[in-house]
Amino acid sequence: MFEAILREIQNHGTVILHRHSRPDGDALGSQFGLKYILQANFPDKTVYAVGDDPGNYRFIGGGALDEIPDSAYEGALAIILDSGAASLISDERYRLAAKTARIDHHIFTGKIADEEVIDSTYESCCGLITEFAMECGLALPAEAAKALYTGMITDSGRFRFREVSGETMRLAGLILDQGIDTENIYANLYLDEVEKLRFESYVHRKMKISENGVLQALQPGKTLGVLFRNNDSLPALCDALLRAGIPFTVSRKDGKLGKNVAKALLGLVLAVVPTTVVLALLWYDNDFTNLLSGIFNFNALNLFSHILSIAIGIPISLL
Repeated sequence: MFEAILREIQNHGTVILHRHSRPDGDALGSQFGLKYILQANFPDKTVYAVGDDPGNYRFIGGGALDEIPDSAYEGALAIILDSGAASLISDERYRLAAKTARIDHHIFTGKIADEEVIDSTYESCCGLITEFAMECGLALPAEAAKALYTGMITDSGRFRFREVSGETMRLAGLILDQGIDTENIYANLYLDEVEKLRFESYVHRKMKISENGVLQALQPGKTLGVLFRNNDSLPALCDALLRAGIPFTVSRKDGKLGKNVAKALLGLVLAVVPTTVVLALLWYDNDFTNLLSGIFNFNALNLFSHILSIAIGIPISLL
């Protein structure tokens, strides 16, 4: 399955590893796992791992991402990992490479690289990288095993998701045979940041449970919208509910404040212009005031206050 990609690795002196932006454990695990495998088995080659900040997963590989110039891509092989679409790839300079390859476990949506191995039956890209090492007879150093195991457990929900198969566990067993410290891995994964703890606290305070024990809804307040603007909050929410043993479904609005402000301004214009005309007529034209008061059975003061409240309420309701 990996013959073509192995051949490209053998034919290039420099290999540059990419993955998707805003990386999770699987993206970084496959990236650093493959980096350590290549360094151990091809010591004469230069191997780089590039991309944006690893965030909470910087303990994988020590967060040591490489800063390289554009010239590093001349004559190089760029390997893209754990990326289902070109728009997701962190650092678009992979296009500068002499040759490109991709290893991914997402559903195929279109070709990105010259050589590709896409298999959605694997629960993680780390599983595919482990398979790559086994199939090609490559040594699996302990530091690579640690990175790959981390990606496997994070993308499989600690081996709880239905995509986990016997093959998943066999590959995990091969990794564990390398003598990795699983206690250290889990200790890093369960380190909660203050913001994540606040988010989980908010979820537990605001959620509603149905009679059947299913999470029905979250209060759609502005605070939740702000929290959801950070994509890291969604996995945090799911993990919190899973740990609590609560069945759930999730729906999410985009939470973009800019769109809401634009809608509010439009509502303000649509409300203020006719309101100004009506209020002017009420102020200067007694016949018009008497006409509206008779139709709606309001006195002039009440009519004035109702129109004003509607004008103010329309833009506020759009926020």
